[in-house]
Amino acid sequence: MINARNTWVYGLDSIRFMLATVVLIGHSGFIPDYELGSDPSIIAMAVKLTLANTFVGIAAVIGFFVISGFVIHFPYRNGKPLHVSEFYSKRLLRIVLPLLVMFLLCWMFRLKVPFVVWSLYCEIIYYLFYPLLYRHLISKPKNVDILIVGSIMLALLAIGWFTNDFNVLLQHKVKETANFHTPNHLLNWIFGFPAWLMGVRIAVHFDKIANSDTAFKKVVLLRVLVWLVAMTCSVLRFHFAVSYKITFIPAFSYLCYVWMATEISYYTAHRPIKWLENGGKWSYSIYLFHMIFVDLYLHWIQPESVFAHILKLIVVLVFCYVMYLLVERPSHQLIKRIKLR
Repeated sequence: MINARNTWVYGLDSIRFMLATVVLIGHSGFIPDYELGSDPSIIAMAVKLTLANTFVGIAAVIGFFVISGFVIHFPYRNGKPLHVSEFYSKRLLRIVLPLLVMFLLCWMFRLKVPFVVWSLYCEIIYYLFYPLLYRHLISKPKNVDILIVGSIMLALLAIGWFTNDFNVLLQHKVKETANFHTPNHLLNWIFGFPAWLMGVRIAVHFDKIANSDTAFKKVVLLRVLVWLVAMTCSVLRFHFAVSYKITFIPAFSYLCYVWMATEISYYTAHRPIKWLENGGKWSYSIYLFHMIFVDLYLHWIQPESVFAHILKLIVVLVFCYVMYLLVERPSHQLIKRIKLR
């Protein structure tokens, strides 16, 4: 369903909440590591491999990038004027204000800044780029395909030039396999840009996507497929020296594009589950603050049972919701008042 102002598609917040939960579980140590013994059975190895790769946080981040690209271009897809100063102030403050509070908490509790901030820096760069892309997207919507192809080529060149991923794969150096992001925050945006532009493409072709009849079984099938492929990419990364950058650009990013387009098509004609949609309202707080509260929790309590791990997730979610009430929601209320020309 679309809101009255035709600027938002209901159902996206539900997906955001699911993605944020995947990131939280993946980073919280909810699935404990354990030894298999000297002579494990095939079933035991398969179970451990499945559990260890069930919640792939970086795969969820790719989903976030696709949603972000869609959300940014959706209100402007039909040529709505873009007021750059208002756009920058609203979009950047939405990210930066809670981010500053997160930095403050890290300083107060003497914690390392969570590595998840790399994706937020990418988002900031994409927002800065968007006004430069806007005119080309409005004058000729097919330009988005050229941009996507160009971004994929740029990303592959960056992998070959600035990283060692291809050499690690060829020499099968599993222990040297890199993460999707690098320590260079000025470089990471290149790797996520194809996925973000694919989200923009969904917005460009929204009218066609919205008019297609999408069955729920197709949505479920794609959800399962994305999950299985994400697990496979994780196995390749940790056991076969194939980095996420190699599997995600463009293959997994494109799969996320197809999945998200299908979700959006479905939700334009169907109402989402209310509690999931409400959960998505504070998904940014979950993503931004969860590692701080996981670290603080583990500083005081070392969970050993399944119940203790579940309790840890509940406690972290509660504190993330508190941060939503104290930081994220007031930030949104402030941003809504901004009208610059």
